[in-house]
Amino acid sequence: MILVLGRSCAEEGLSHVMDFFIRYPESHPTVNILMADHLAEEILSTKQEDGKYMQARDIAELAKGGRYNGETVQTETLDVINQLRGEGSSPYLPIVRQEGEAVVSSGTAVFSGDQLVADLDERETRGLLLLNGRLRNGTAVVESPEIGRVTLELEEAKTQITPQVAGETLHFLIEVKGGATIGAADMPSGRSLDNKMYEEVGELLEEQLKQNCEEVIAACIQENHSDIFNFGRRVYQTYPSYWKQHGTNWNEEMAEAGYEVHVEIQLRRGGQEITGLQSDVNM
Repeated sequence: MILVLGRSCAEEGLSHVMDFFIRYPESHPTVNILMADHLAEEILSTKQEDGKYMQARDIAELAKGGRYNGETVQTETLDVINQLRGEGSSPYLPIVRQEGEAVVSSGTAVFSGDQLVADLDERETRGLLLLNGRLRNGTAVVESPEIGRVTLELEEAKTQITPQVAGETLHFLIEVKGGATIGAADMPSGRSLDNKMYEEVGELLEEQLKQNCEEVIAACIQENHSDIFNFGRRVYQTYPSYWKQHGTNWNEEMAEAGYEVHVEIQLRRGGQEITGLQSDVNM
């Protein structure tokens, strides 16, 4: 049901571990793979309040949490195999840690080739989900002095990544389109959302999601030479002659490429507005 790797195992390299599970007859291609923040044993030996060990299916549900919170990745055996063997791609895994009598999500492990190189936080993980077209749901919060604090429910986003080659220059155009609904707005006293404020909320959300994408590109591509977004595979498929010339040095080439991110969110009205006076009363 699940495969949990310790951090030291991930640091040594995934290839020999995955080779075993590829050949093992009882292994299934849809098994969820997670990385323990420390020891795998700690995760699998977690005891709950009733003294019973935490069940494997409950740990597996953590990896599926991204369907609801937009901050957790889910990786299966087949995903890792394809990413390890693909042209210009690297795998990533959800990180879990023991917290008292529970196991909780703790970011995303990023690999360059089969070597662990970095951990992503929740913001960067959301950028990863956006870039890979895997954001289904989640919440986001934006705020400013004019509009106060607004909580939004994110909807499924679609992402199109287009590689462009001009001479020896490689550039990626990244277009993200999605929707969001306002869940709640904690407004300054006596104010309510008007059309201008709705426009500002939309712009703030688009900028936040754009930053999530740009931050994860910087962390993975430019700082750690890890292509967990399949940029290299897109170049290989779209510009085979360019890949033939530059693919052997992809780690360096992708760090020098340009990345242009555009985010467009269709904002829908809904939820509840809370004025400053109402907020004070509730407190």
